[in-house]
Amino acid sequence: MRKFYIALIASLYPLLLGIDAGAQTADTSVQVEATITDVRAHEEPRGFFIDPPTPVAFVQIAATTLETPGTRIFNADKSQRISLDKLQVGSRVRVTGVVSGTSLIASEVVVRQSVENIWFDGVVIGIQRDGPHQGHISLLEFGERLDVRAHVYINGDDQGTGLASIVDLLNRTSEPVVVTVSNRNAFEQNWLFGRVDVAVGVPQPRRAEVNDTITFQLPADPREAVYTSDQQNALREIPSVIPIDDRTVIRSEAQNGAEISFDELPLYGRVTVNATVVGPELIRADINLANGPHDVRRTFSIDGLDPVSRTVSLGVGEPVQMAPNAKLFDREGNPVTPRELEERQWGEPQAVALITLDPVTRLGVEARLIPWQIGLS
Repeated sequence: MRKFYIALIASLYPLLLGIDAGAQTADTSVQVEATITDVRAHEEPRGFFIDPPTPVAFVQIAATTLETPGTRIFNADKSQRISLDKLQVGSRVRVTGVVSGTSLIASEVVVRQSVENIWFDGVVIGIQRDGPHQGHISLLEFGERLDVRAHVYINGDDQGTGLASIVDLLNRTSEPVVVTVSNRNAFEQNWLFGRVDVAVGVPQPRRAEVNDTITFQLPADPREAVYTSDQQNALREIPSVIPIDDRTVIRSEAQNGAEISFDELPLYGRVTVNATVVGPELIRADINLANGPHDVRRTFSIDGLDPVSRTVSLGVGEPVQMAPNAKLFDREGNPVTPRELEERQWGEPQAVALITLDPVTRLGVEARLIPWQIGLS
């Protein structure tokens, strides 16, 4: 009887203390979400480092054996397997595994948000300077042109062709309206998009472009957001906000690609932006100042208006007729043909033609390429 009581007490003792006896020997699975800070694909142990380093900083990738399946790495919807060497620093991942010493031995890794590089251009319409390397710029882009035969889908429902359904939606809702344009050249080789998908409620602070599929948020005012005509339709986007910090590199084409400071970036400059993003967050942006504004006082004729990009084409007067025996020279003074003269004006730096007129006939007798500078048309 005494042995029975001893055995009973021994078996009840862990329960009385609230301890799971099996947990003392079995590994405990954990799940963490973190950002990849470094990848070790070719060194042992293979894996990657994460931030925040909770519960540990290193995630170890287990090899596949006859007894175990090893670590499985998936994309966000688990439709595709990913190899370790394809993981990118900055990606956000969800890791499931077991802590062993200073490592988290993963059974599964899901890439929730991957790193993407996007490129876009526009005009700087706003600058907020909070310090020498801190602030943001607002970038006005030029909209996307649509084939008039493009169908519009709102939350997956086909609304037919034309943009009346989008105008109606903008008039009815105060929530963000985001569009995705795709299927370029769907009907013919005209570089116009052939499909528009519309979603409501989730803001899109800057455009996203993947494989010629572009997503952006529309302005709330339909008159700003939508343009229609018999030949083509178009949708415009809200200005993209580009944060500036000490990682941002700004260069100027006018200074042969030299780096310039944030203070030197001008309002109304034409820029291109090469940005690194993870999900909706912009991680880094390299900005190239293509053209800066210049004060010009001259009489121009208006040659055309583009309501989509909201640009005006300016002419500088009547064309100059050249004499049949006119002499043409490139910027080095070499004789060229009319076609060569036209092609060589687009070199670096851009050139313009200096034309000598016959004082009697007013025909051009000589045209010579010279480097363009402020004050020359």
